[in-house]
Amino acid sequence: MKEATDLLSSSVHLLGHNSDVYNKPHKVIERCLDKVTKEQAASICYLVDEVANVEGEPTAQQRKLVTEIKNACPREAAGKW
Repeated sequence: MKEATDLLSSSVHLLGHNSDVYNKPHKVIERCLDKVTKEQAASICYLVDEVANVEGEPTAQQRKLVTEIKNACPREAAGKW
């Protein structure tokens, strides 16, 4: 858990706009979509679902974040997995 928290903190710092990661995740996703393939975008959608369910049923906040991330991905990627 500590390693995951540290990794997230480092990622947020590297991205710069800290509040965007939590409040506007679509802005973060949109900035990197041109750097990933459709398959990688589909993998992102799959993985955020998996991570949100690691400890059981996701919280409302986790579900909201997952939905916002998936909505920012191209439609064909969001439903591929």
